Amino acid sequence: MQIIARVTQGDLNEMGITINEFREVLVKDIDDAREYPPFDVTVEFIAED
Repeated sequence: MQIIARVTQGDLNEMGITINEFREVLVKDIDDAREYPPFDVTVEFIAED
């Protein structure tokens, strides 16, 4: 299973975290929510328009 999260710098600024911290939080939240088979999480940083 692959999960892709797209995030902007504005999103990160609102949350007060770095892109690496965002990935760690995302993986923890997914892992805590339910048992999944092995999965790959990709975080894509996108530029704001």
